[in-house]
Amino acid sequence: MKYTYGLCRGRHDIPDVSDFLFDTQVNPLDVDALTEHVRSELPEDCDQLTLYATGLTVALLAVVTICQQRDIGLTVMHFDRDSGEYYPQIIFTTETCPCCGGRQIRGGYACKWCGAT
Repeated sequence: MKYTYGLCRGRHDIPDVSDFLFDTQVNPLDVDALTEHVRSELPEDCDQLTLYATGLTVALLAVVTICQQRDIGLTVMHFDRDSGEYYPQIIFTTETCPCCGGRQIRGGYACKWCGAT
């Protein structure tokens, strides 16, 4: 299922985004807690995430880590000050194995579920 989130509530105005992965103050020095927070906040059925970045790199990297671990496609939206619009950066795309139906990050590798190439 596809989800859209802002990274941190209150850091920037993001039109049409009401859900944020971090609703409260973030301790940027506690990387493990940030990663565990993202793990618990992202729904288990998430297979594609569009994330509006809000400038806190350590929190963004926690999201990248979880998306990589769970084989979640990730597109990060960045703000362009000149145009006033957001633009996408595709971080991960996913593919489904035609043999077993397992989902993994695309990369031309053998299926990590069944080994098919």
